[in-house]
Amino acid sequence: MQKCTKAGKIIQILLSTYNGEKYLREQLDSYISLENFDHIKVLIRDDGSTDNTIKILEEYRQKYGFEVLKGKNVGVNKSVFELFANCDLSCDYFALSDQDDVWLKNKFTIALNRLSRVDNKKLKAARKFNCSI
Repeated sequence: MQKCTKAGKIIQILLSTYNGEKYLREQLDSYISLENFDHIKVLIRDDGSTDNTIKILEEYRQKYGFEVLKGKNVGVNKSVFELFANCDLSCDYFALSDQDDVWLKNKFTIALNRLSRVDNKKLKAARKFNCSI
């Protein structure tokens, strides 16, 4: 999973999970169905799930190369901060996903087309952030 063919941009999906086994497969399958999926990176942090979430994540890690971080339960806010602290800074864009999202296959195609119309200076200013946990 590397660069999106659309404008040569890299997108990384960031997802925090917690006891999400009920909807998780449908959600992860929607990532796989995204246009240019083979050019998208996925980083998932589990927040101490006690159901089969970790087992499901491990399947997708092995089969599709999703990066999975297993953590203790710190709550959704700190979990998302940990995702940003561990994200791949070589990526051009990051997409936050709630654990019950199911995405349409053209989500990033539409997003990248719209972002290509935005002033590049504004995007660079938005790209800088500090994250301490």
